[in-house]
Amino acid sequence: MSTPTGPAAETSSPALSSASEDSSSLTGLLSALFAFSVWGVLPIYWKALATVDSFEIMCHRMVWSFFTLLPFMFFQGRFGQVLTCLKKNKANVLTLIGSSCLLAGNWYLYIWAINTGRVLEASLGYFINPLVNILFGIIIFREKIGRVVRLAIAIAAAGVAYQIVVLGQMPIIPLTLAISFGIYGLIRKVMQLPALPGLFMESLFVMPFAGAYIFWQWRLGNSPIFNGDPALDLLLIGTGLITSLPLLCFAYGARRIRMTTLGLLQYTNPTIVFLLGIFLYHEPFSVHNLITFACIWTALALYTWETIRNRRW
Repeated sequence: MSTPTGPAAETSSPALSSASEDSSSLTGLLSALFAFSVWGVLPIYWKALATVDSFEIMCHRMVWSFFTLLPFMFFQGRFGQVLTCLKKNKANVLTLIGSSCLLAGNWYLYIWAINTGRVLEASLGYFINPLVNILFGIIIFREKIGRVVRLAIAIAAAGVAYQIVVLGQMPIIPLTLAISFGIYGLIRKVMQLPALPGLFMESLFVMPFAGAYIFWQWRLGNSPIFNGDPALDLLLIGTGLITSLPLLCFAYGARRIRMTTLGLLQYTNPTIVFLLGIFLYHEPFSVHNLITFACIWTALALYTWETIRNRRW
C-alpha cells in the first residue's frame, strides 16, 4: 500500500494528531476521576483501622506501597528508568525526596483527622485543594480561563470562605491538607519521570524509615501486625494497593490534562468524604454546611458544562 503524499497527507496529519491528543486527554481525565473517587471512599478503610495508631498506619502505607509497586516495575522493565534518574539527574532525586515527605505528611494528617472524628474538616481541606491547583495553573503555567470558569472559581471560593468564617477560627487541618497536596500535585506534573517509576522512587526513599519504625514497635509488642488478627493484618497489607493504584492514576492524569481541569475534578473526592461524614458517620450538618456544599457543586456544574461545550479536557 502506497503512503499518501502531498496535500492529502499534510491535512490528515494534524487531524490524526488532534485525535491522539483528545484520546490522551480523555484517558487522563478518566484516570484522575477514578483516583479522586477511590480517595473519596478511603475514610471507610481508615475507620476500619481506627484501633491502630495513625502514624503506624501511615508507615504501613509506605512499606506496603513499595512492595505493591515492585511487581509492576519488574514486569514493565522500569528499573532502568530508576537507575538513570538516580545516576544522572540529582535534581530529580532531591525533588522526589521532597515530594515523598510531603506525601507522608499529608497521609498522616488525613488519617489522623478521619480517625479522630474530623471527617468534615478533612473534606473541607480537599474542597480548598482544587483552588490551590487552579491558582498554580494560572500563576505558574499561565493557563487562560474564560468568564464561565472565573464565575465557577468565584462561587467555589465563596463557598469555602463562608465555611471558614462560620468555623470562627483558622482551619489549620484543612489548609495544611490543601497546600501540601497541591504542592505534591504540582511536583508530579512538572517531573520529567513517568508515573510508575516516580511513585516507586517516592516509596523507596521513605520505606526504610517506615519499615524500621514498624519493626521497632513490633519488637516492643506495640504493633498490631502479625499479632493474632488475620483480618487486621490483611487490612494493613492492603494499604499498599489502595494507596498505589489511585496515586498512579492521579500522576498519569495530572500530566495529560490542564491544571485548572485537575483542580475542579478534585471536588469529587471531598464531596464523597463530605457525604460520608454526614450520612455514614453522622457528624453535625447545619444550614452553613448546606450553603458551602451548594456553592461548590454549582461551581463544578458550571465548569463541567463549559468543559463539555468547548471540549477542553
